[in-house]
Amino acid sequence: MRLRFVLLMLALVSLACYSDSPLWPNELTPAPPTVTPLPPPPAGASRFQVGDIAWLPKTVSELGIRADLTTYPEPVNVNNRVPCTQDTPLRILYTGINLDDGTIYQLVDCNRLVGWVREEGILGPVTIQVNERALTLESGASFGSFKVEAADPPYDSDNNFRPQYDCKINDIVDVIAITGFSTGELYYKIRCASPFNPVAPNVGWTTPDKLFGPVRFRNGEAGLVPADAGQIELTLEAGGSETGAVCPAGERVLITETPVQRIQNELFYEIQCGENTGWVNQNLLVGPLVFAPDDLILIIAPVQSLAEQTSATEEVPQEANLTVSLTSEPSPLTAENEAGTCVDGTLTRIDEIVGVGGGLYVRVRCGEVEGWLSREFIYGPAEYAIGDMVLLGESAVIGFNQRGIYLSREIKDIEGPSGGTSVISGECNYDVLSAEPVPAEILDVGYLRNSFLQVSGIFYRISCLGKENSMVEGWIKQDRLGVE
Repeated sequence: MRLRFVLLMLALVSLACYSDSPLWPNELTPAPPTVTPLPPPPAGASRFQVGDIAWLPKTVSELGIRADLTTYPEPVNVNNRVPCTQDTPLRILYTGINLDDGTIYQLVDCNRLVGWVREEGILGPVTIQVNERALTLESGASFGSFKVEAADPPYDSDNNFRPQYDCKINDIVDVIAITGFSTGELYYKIRCASPFNPVAPNVGWTTPDKLFGPVRFRNGEAGLVPADAGQIELTLEAGGSETGAVCPAGERVLITETPVQRIQNELFYEIQCGENTGWVNQNLLVGPLVFAPDDLILIIAPVQSLAEQTSATEEVPQEANLTVSLTSEPSPLTAENEAGTCVDGTLTRIDEIVGVGGGLYVRVRCGEVEGWLSREFIYGPAEYAIGDMVLLGESAVIGFNQRGIYLSREIKDIEGPSGGTSVISGECNYDVLSAEPVPAEILDVGYLRNSFLQVSGIFYRISCLGKENSMVEGWIKQDRLGVE
């Protein structure tokens, strides 16, 4: 039995299916098993459902940074370990119960390594993910503002004089980090607007019970009424029943500056649709729209190979020879609707944007191929096309003692000339004293992924006049291009 299950687990790692979770939008994840050694638990016995995100907390062990899953639903021993980095999100693939002792085990995906873990050893469900938004609640308020901890957790419960920062109450914030501990605490690190200084945001830690989310829109952002949902009603009040106007399917709408309203466990926005204004549930809209027709974007293929275990600060360059399939209509890919493929990293323009089935789709061209892509397979906007000329100024300068416009040999975010010619391909002929911009030509485009395999930056290979009055080429990050 044990041998058969080990073979099953090896097969699980090799099998894959497309994931629709926002946590890993650009990768393949292991398929849930069709046969398991444990029956499912009774209804309500587990905190989790298949597809939920859990958190593997930090623990105190001799390994320090690693926590072990197991190849079989049983306690950890030297022969059944599946290494998984601590303080890591897990996707629930299956829930089973040991009928002998009542222990509930979860089969999980840890950065695309599959293993079992006891439910009592993980935190969650985690309903708001890193890079999503949340709403600050009254439960986290004190003396008229929402409080966040300035120091990193964990905290001494006997210390009531910890430094704190102030955020606005009932305000939309960015979740920038999550951490959890084996003692049961889960913390969110958020970036928020200060009620006392509108220019400088505050950053600090809070707990999930003081946040609500995920929140889809900010004031001033745009959304779409799904094309397949029919017209939606705009009510006179948030959560009200009296209709003031309707908004047609496929219409682009604008979130007004009126604060979002939370009623029980639902969020309502005041929107402008054409000349009409009214309130809608956020679930009736798709977005936010960060792209517009004619914007340049990169096509991003899902990762197909198992990533090496990396630290949270390492970045992974795009893989070669990957493709992504276009569809003949705005819908998930099937064998019947595939219209062709695009090479990973292709730079193209958006022809059209629609909302269908709760998701965003864009129509693009790749050479002679035209079709639709889901939002998770594009990244941008990209600011420049291949062949464009761009000026380089102070924003392109890096380094401390040797400041200059340095280009890297590979797609990598360098901080200065350290590393020599093994890292630096050349230096543009820029005078940091006169700050006279220098021209460069865009030759190619690429991107990096972070340790969660999410795209973290667009890079361009450029050509410029070097210090020796000869042309040099190399890679530079998009946000370093242009003159402020």
